[in-house]
Amino acid sequence: MLTSRKSNKGFSLLETMVSLALGLVVVGMVIQLFINTKQNHAQNERVTESLENGRFALRTLTNDLKAIGFMGGMWDMTLLNQDPTLSLATDCGQAAEVNWVYDLTTYKGMQFIYDVTSATASAQFQCINAAEFQNNTDILAVKRTFTEKDTGAVSDGVVYLRTDYSSGCLWYKSAGTPGPTGANCPTADFEDWRYMANIYYIRSYSNTPGDGIPSLCKKFLTTSAGGAPQPTMSEVCLAEGVEHFHVQYGLDTDMPKDGVANKYVSNPTNNEVSNQAVSAKIFVLARAKREDPVFANNKTYNLGDRQIVVNDNFYRRVFSTTVVLRNPKNTAVFNEF
Repeated sequence: MLTSRKSNKGFSLLETMVSLALGLVVVGMVIQLFINTKQNHAQNERVTESLENGRFALRTLTNDLKAIGFMGGMWDMTLLNQDPTLSLATDCGQAAEVNWVYDLTTYKGMQFIYDVTSATASAQFQCINAAEFQNNTDILAVKRTFTEKDTGAVSDGVVYLRTDYSSGCLWYKSAGTPGPTGANCPTADFEDWRYMANIYYIRSYSNTPGDGIPSLCKKFLTTSAGGAPQPTMSEVCLAEGVEHFHVQYGLDTDMPKDGVANKYVSNPTNNEVSNQAVSAKIFVLARAKREDPVFANNKTYNLGDRQIVVNDNFYRRVFSTTVVLRNPKNTAVFNEF
């Protein structure tokens, strides 16, 4: 009996080599796609970091600048007194100053110092550590009240401005103390407004000294812990990766005035602020916390009349906005160095 045989042929050497080559191409494409996706994801993360932190920093500075000079409806700071029991554990002015935090006649509601060294920063504000301050950056100090008065009972551990709109006093509500004890405080038809003092600056690190992540930080008036709590200046960092912020002030130089800024300057005089300032431009430069080794950044960033030149591998973004200054009479003393 005859049996038929079928021929079982495999791939030839040429076919095998072509298949392997095609396979390697496909695998290479998949690997490249994975690498590109991973790089894009890392890039998006870095960009998103700078966007979120920059927007938050801008919003924080904007909220304070909008209300600069607001003192619960009180306009003449020469009529402001202090309750005799008002104390301060840690102050933050120059070494020769006493109670800078509560002084609203010498420095009124704001100090702005631009492009200063760490030594100057520490000399002007004792509570700023020169070793932590980012050289050649700006400082903004704001003293004001909250824009809404306390409608209920006053809270322990808070400094208040008590005012009847013509006169007023600063006092500290401690546990068991119903109100100020001094004779200089209004006794009838008064309102209590929470008082705040904030100093914004750039610290050279975020969490650990030397980590290389600049951050927008602030010194702020709060209550010290311990057996006998009292007002003091504490620190909190608000946004990582913020390298610079800068403020320009819009002056209405028209006669008669029309409420529109004709020019923006970084170093107005006290007289210009009191009589001509109508707005402020705020600029924030934020960068990613981590470098991207495949990205080269050699750009120049414009923060109004300030230029920041970089040459590294960080993604950056400039944020800016303009706010109206509503209380210029109570607003500012500017220092230049």
